[in-house]
Amino acid sequence: MVFAFVITTLQPGFVKLLYSTTFDRDDSLTDRQDRKEVLQRVCQKVASEYDAMKRYTNRNDAGDFERLRSDNVLPEFSRGIVRLEPEEFFADGKMILWFAAIDTGFALILENSENVHVATLNLKLLIQNLQQYTQVMTEPVVALARVERIVMVVERSIPNGVLPLHTSALLKERLKETDKSFSRLIKEKG
Repeated sequence: MVFAFVITTLQPGFVKLLYSTTFDRDDSLTDRQDRKEVLQRVCQKVASEYDAMKRYTNRNDAGDFERLRSDNVLPEFSRGIVRLEPEEFFADGKMILWFAAIDTGFALILENSENVHVATLNLKLLIQNLQQYTQVMTEPVVALARVERIVMVVERSIPNGVLPLHTSALLKERLKETDKSFSRLIKEKG
C-alpha cells in the first residue's frame, strides 16, 4: 500500500514540497499541518540522498534538461530506497522509494511490506505520464497551475494507493484510457 506520493524541488539549499497526496491514514498524523511537516521532512531526506548520490557519482544534469525539453527523452534518474524506523517519521516503519533528476524529486512512501520491484515500475510509469501530460519537469510552474492534471495522472496510476501489476496488454489499455481522459479534460478546460 502506498501511504503518500510527493513531488519536490531538490535545489541545493532550497527544498520545497510542490505536490503531495496521501492515500492512507497514519493515526499519529491527524492534523493537516503535522502531515505537511512530515512530508516536508521526507522531501528533505530525499534531497539529502540525491545530493549525496550526485556528489558520489559526479553527475551533472545539464544535458538532461535540454534532451527532455527538445526530444522529450526522460533523463536517467538517480534513485534509491530509504527505510524509516518506526516513530522516525510515522507511527510505524515505512520506506521511501525516490527518483530524482534535474533538481526534481518524486517519492512514494510505502508500507515496508510493499513489493519494491512493482513500486519501482509504477513510479517510473507515473513520472513518464506526469511529464507527458503536465510537463512537470520542464515547466513546473505551468504544471502546478493545472493541478487537476497531476491529480488525474496520480489517481489513474495509483488508484486508492494500490500499486497495480502491469501486463503489456493492461498497460496499453490504461494508457489509452488516460489519453482519452486528458483529451476530455483539455476540451472542457479549453
